[in-house]
Amino acid sequence: MNTRRKATSKIIPTVAFICTGIIFAALIGLWGIGTPGGLASYKLKLEVAYLADSTVANAKWQIDLQVKNEGNAETTLYKVYINKKIVQEYGLVPGDALTSSSSTGTSLPQEGVLLKPGDRVTIHLWIGRDVFSSGTQISVEIRDPTIPEYKKYVTLS
Repeated sequence: MNTRRKATSKIIPTVAFICTGIIFAALIGLWGIGTPGGLASYKLKLEVAYLADSTVANAKWQIDLQVKNEGNAETTLYKVYINKKIVQEYGLVPGDALTSSSSTGTSLPQEGVLLKPGDRVTIHLWIGRDVFSSGTQISVEIRDPTIPEYKKYVTLS
């Protein structure tokens, strides 16, 4: 009488068990994508409308940043940078004044702006007449603590 068992008898159930686990993990992942909050992401679209004439005293240039959240999650925009330097004055409106002609300002409030999916906002950016000269190319960036920078280049004229 032969009492030897084949070694493959333990391998087949183990492989089947592992495959079943992988299939369940894939199904749960696909289910998470289809549910609200599943793989939430935001995608910002940044467009620049450059205006030479400023509506703020002490500023020579006005740049309008049009930002749209094309993703499915909300985000908050907190900071604006010009040539990697943070804008100095926040919360300005047309008709206001920069503290000096060597400063920069934005309409973005200090506490930031919440963008829900599909939301669009225009952020005004004012640059004092003594900060740059005509013909200078600058980089304009928007950032929040959780997103990479979004950058556009503008040549002042």
